[in-house]
Amino acid sequence: MSKKLKTKAEDRSGASTPKQHRGLAPPWRPGQSGNPAGRRKGSRNQLGEDFLRDLYNAWTEHGPAALKAAAQDKPAEFCKMVAGLLPKEVKVGGELSEFTDEQLSALSELAAKLLDDGDSDEPQTLQ
Repeated sequence: MSKKLKTKAEDRSGASTPKQHRGLAPPWRPGQSGNPAGRRKGSRNQLGEDFLRDLYNAWTEHGPAALKAAAQDKPAEFCKMVAGLLPKEVKVGGELSEFTDEQLSALSELAAKLLDDGDSDEPQTLQ
């Protein structure tokens, strides 16, 4: 069973409009806003600003305690959170940028060794 398509003339005549709505004027003319006064200035951003203010207030009150609790109770999730906050790439400038990857690796190993042998008064050298 095929549905009959209306012609433009039939559509304009209001043949498809329910009886109680026939003869009513459209709610507004083309190009006219349904709200002539428009949106209040700043109302679009108000919810976001309110949320950030409330978030900041909650953070200043509970943030440090929540971080400590997360680090103690769920250390794996805490580490994931911290890692997610760190930049993906760290750009090294200055004197370290002149070192090769191998040299930086050797420096890292030396630093780790120095930290492990912190009780020793003997100077450490690269070999």
